[in-house]
Amino acid sequence: TYNHDGRLQFSGVSVNEGTGTVTLRASFANPERLA
Repeated sequence: TYNHDGRLQFSGVSVNEGTGTVTLRASFANPERLA
């Protein structure tokens, strides 16, 4: 887990039929400059 809250930036509109997944993109604070 990550100790900082994230913010949803993008949610895909379709489900990948092969994997049952949806594409999401989120942004998180990175004060420790983790790569």
